[in-house]
Amino acid sequence: MRAALERFTRWVTLPLGTVAGGIVILLMLLTVADVAMRKLSGRGVPGTLEYSEVLLVIAVFLAIAAAQARGYHVNTMVLTQALPLRVRRWVELVGAIVGAVVVATMAIVSVEAALVSFQTGEYRFGLAHVPIWPARVALAIGLVLFVFEYIRSSLERFLDKEDHTLAEELAEGHQA
Repeated sequence: MRAALERFTRWVTLPLGTVAGGIVILLMLLTVADVAMRKLSGRGVPGTLEYSEVLLVIAVFLAIAAAQARGYHVNTMVLTQALPLRVRRWVELVGAIVGAVVVATMAIVSVEAALVSFQTGEYRFGLAHVPIWPARVALAIGLVLFVFEYIRSSLERFLDKEDHTLAEELAEGHQA
């Protein structure tokens, strides 16, 4: 089971993080082009703001699960580090369950909104009519994958038999 979960992470979650990185590069190029056009002609690239908003949402939410899989999200252990190992594991598990329920609720609402947005062809008014549904779909996909990765990483942490110190956890997080 663990191997199947790791394969899913390797073949689905992490590549979407790479796609998100490509979108960030596209955002940078769009911004440079807009600034250059504004400087040269006094007018920017039409629709830059609208496209940037949609692309930024896509980039952030496609990368959120990959960040969880790599251990890049903020994790504070100052309070739990003082607890005995057995108690700490259960406190972390309860916290993980609450977190998973919250994110799963967000994912469900986002999937529903993405379906409606896709079916209606929702778009943003502005200088350019930019479709919003791709951002809503990416947000929903990202949150669904984030729930999966959140549960996977929480279970992995809970089942880990070793007692990691705060310094080890920090060093491990920077190596990922």
